[in-house]
Amino acid sequence: MIKMRINSLPKSEYIRSILHYDSDTGIFKWQHRNDVPQRWNKRWAGKRAGTINPRGYCVIAINGKAYRAHRLAYAYMNGRISEQLEIDHINGIRSDNRIVNLRLATKAENQRNSQGWRNRMLPKGVYKNRDKFVAQIMKDRKPIYLGIFDSPEGARRAHMKAARALHGDFARAQ
Repeated sequence: MIKMRINSLPKSEYIRSILHYDSDTGIFKWQHRNDVPQRWNKRWAGKRAGTINPRGYCVIAINGKAYRAHRLAYAYMNGRISEQLEIDHINGIRSDNRIVNLRLATKAENQRNSQGWRNRMLPKGVYKNRDKFVAQIMKDRKPIYLGIFDSPEGARRAHMKAARALHGDFARAQ
């Protein structure tokens, strides 16, 4: 798996000078630029910026460096972002960069809002033990046992109840 290095964001003033962001749609478009050759402006000015990477994030290349569009959108609207904070997609759709869908989060909060493992037959927080289903949740990197259930649905309900109590707004419904 190729891991994309997250570059430090350019200043928000610079982002605003080269990109136009529509906060209602989450779409970036290139603005006319004076710092590039005229042929670049003829080809790209006014066109949609970015591409969707294999992980589902929109990525925009600025001056040869790749930036995730959700980080650019947040900086465009709110100014500088601490490198220690992440931007969480509230609805879990990685390409939905509308400002109403983005919020600051710590790494732990962002992981709480994740969908869990992909290509699994069981819901997040549930695993099978013989012919029963066990529910557990993580808090401060420690597993909390929630019980054994006859069905995956019962274990999922227990996990969701605990997630709402422990994680509040960052609990991910599954």
